[in-house]
Amino acid sequence: MLTAEDILDLNPGHRLRTMIRVDAGGGRDEDLNWLLNRGYLLLGKVKHGGRATKLCRSVSRWYPDPQVPHREVGWVAAPHAYDQPTRQVGLRHRQKNGEWSYHVLVFNLTDAQLFEVAGQAAPANPVPAAVLWAAVAAYDNRGGAAETSLRGSKEGLGITKRNKKRLAAQEMLVLLAQLAYNLIAWTRDGLAACLARWRSFGMLRMVRDAFHISGQITVDEQGHIRQILLNQAHGLALSFVQALAPFLARDGTVVNLGQI
Repeated sequence: MLTAEDILDLNPGHRLRTMIRVDAGGGRDEDLNWLLNRGYLLLGKVKHGGRATKLCRSVSRWYPDPQVPHREVGWVAAPHAYDQPTRQVGLRHRQKNGEWSYHVLVFNLTDAQLFEVAGQAAPANPVPAAVLWAAVAAYDNRGGAAETSLRGSKEGLGITKRNKKRLAAQEMLVLLAQLAYNLIAWTRDGLAACLARWRSFGMLRMVRDAFHISGQITVDEQGHIRQILLNQAHGLALSFVQALAPFLARDGTVVNLGQI
């Protein structure tokens, strides 16, 4: 985190607007307290069986989850004391043997921040149950977990089964993958700034779909690109032109659709 703070320039003001998501087993109490004391927004889960079970004993009312079978949630009335104030939500799952498995969500986000992260419109005067469900939705909306995100990126970059026998070669492979990832991400963000639909494209879709539009490039005598012609039959070609044309026009490059 200190390295990330240095690279991303996460000064105290920025940290107040930066949320750290921590899955179960992602850190000890000391680690969570460190994040809280540094001023970060925190949204995490406690999976320690004994503590979670003890905390969930203070839940006075359990709400059945209509989206997830055999799951119930409720406010922890006697939360674990961290260095900074937090709110905690108990979750319990009915196991195959009929017994409950307990977990606890820990966060210091405001009601408005919970609704924002959950992708929901915040009510003017939210009732405790609404905030409860917003907290659960905010945690569930964590992007399918880091493993899913990494798998999609590795598939997009084509490195799921690439490994080198020598450490130096493997390090070079990782560095090249990082460079490719950043170039693709910058390209996607640039397209998204012109056309919002590109914002949802991951690495796999960028490489497999967006970068496979057939076309032709026309250059002048000095080798400068003057015209790009994209295959109008491709489903993404039009949005590609809409996003790229204004940007490339500044350099005198024309982007058109046509038959390839």
